[in-house]
Parts: sequence; C-alpha cells; structure tokens
Amino acid sequence: MRKPAVAGSFYPSEGLNEMISQFFGKAETKEVKNGMIVPHAGYIYSGKTASVGYKSMLEFLKKNKEIDNIIILGPSHRVSFSGILLDENDEWETPLGKIKIKKIGEIKENKLAHTTEHSLEVQLPFIQFVAEELGRELTITPLLVGELTSFEAKQYAEILLNQKNCFFVISSDLSHYMNLSYAKKTDEETIKNILDLKYDKLDACGKFPIMIAIEMAKKKNWKFKLLDYSTSADASGDKNAVVGYAAIGF
Repeated sequence: MRKPAVAGSFYPSEGLNEMISQFFGKAETKEVKNGMIVPHAGYIYSGKTASVGYKSMLEFLKKNKEIDNIIILGPSHRVSFSGILLDENDEWETPLGKIKIKKIGEIKENKLAHTTEHSLEVQLPFIQFVAEELGRELTITPLLVGELTSFEAKQYAEILLNQKNCFFVISSDLSHYMNLSYAKKTDEETIKNILDLKYDKLDACGKFPIMIAIEMAKKKNWKFKLLDYSTSADASGDKNAVVGYAAIGF
C-alpha cells in the first residue's frame, strides 16, 4: 500500500472531508462526459477550480453507473524518465481511507517513482469524496507520465482508449511564478491551444499528460470546454509569483 506523502501540506490531514464539502457547496456544475483536466496544487490555492471539475464529474457518474475506474495521468516532478509508469502497489491510502488500484498490463510498473509524487495523490481525496457521494466503490489507475514524443503520446492514447468503464483525470497546473497579468495572458494561450487540440505551445507542468488527452480527443472526436479558471493570487493576494489553474472538461 502507498501511504500519503503530502497529507498535511498540499491538503489537510484532518477536516479534509469538510473542506472538500465546502468547496463542492460553492462550485458550479458544468458538463463533462469522458474526462477532464484539473489542477494539483495545494487545496487552498487550486481546490476551488478542481471542485468545479469534480462536482461535474459526480453528476456525470450519477447517470453512468457502469463507470467504476478513474484513470489519473499526472506529471513527474521529482523523477526523470520517458514513458508512463504505473504504481506497483495494490492500494493507495489518504486520510479519507483506502482505494484499490486497477492495473493496465501494457504499462510498466514502478513503485519508487510514485513514492513522493503529489500530482496524482492530490486527486485521490476528491475521487474518494465523489465515491462516497455516489455510494459506490471506485478504483483508480495512477499513471505517472515522463517525457513523451508525439508518437508515444498516440501509442498511449490507443492503450488508454481500450480501457472499459473508465473516466480520465489529467492532472496539471498552468503557468508558474509569473506576474498576474503575464500569467493570465500565458494561460489564455495555453487554454486556447488545448481547446484547439494543439500541444506545441503549452505552458503547463502537465504538458505530457495533456498531450495524451489531446491525442485521445482526436481519435474519439471529443471536444474540450473550459469549466473554470483561477490563479494562486485569488487565494494569496500575491500578484508577483502566480500559478495558473484550469478545469477543462472533455
């Protein structure tokens, strides 16, 4: 079992369920069908935007009871590699409890690369909250994404599209540590490129997971739609070193 690595820093160890419930109470419900891009920063900064995505996911899963697995793709911040790595563990744990992992045979497994990574872990409490609201068990497939060529992105898109009864969560923040006006301008361009299914100019730490999402969208004729946008300045008031966040639905 993988134990939580960033509980108490990126999200609280206590009062976590209440925090997410408050986020959901203020979030709008938008339309999502097959998946979404959501941020992975500290909850006090990006939780508002992430909750718009997850509340929308909740409403979709209520109507689609056959979906029982959430495939999460997140960038590797601490370990450098090429391709995609699935965690070797069978379960992950957060302060909200345990959640089982569903494996994909074509993807290599590696436990060490996942041990301290936050981009996937911060999505779990939201998924567990959604599962509780649904009253049914959800599993996860946590995929850590390294550097990819466009050819590899297409290959992995094929593998992931062959998975049944799943919903895709792409974990990514946008621009990092710019002043507010430049951050918004940069993020606007990145979001436009994602909506246009282009990934040659993406200022996002989850660029490679987004590449896979775009290739899946091309194959399935999915459209992307902006659900919510915010920056760290909304929470901190600091307009000099801003991080951008977007929720984008498939």
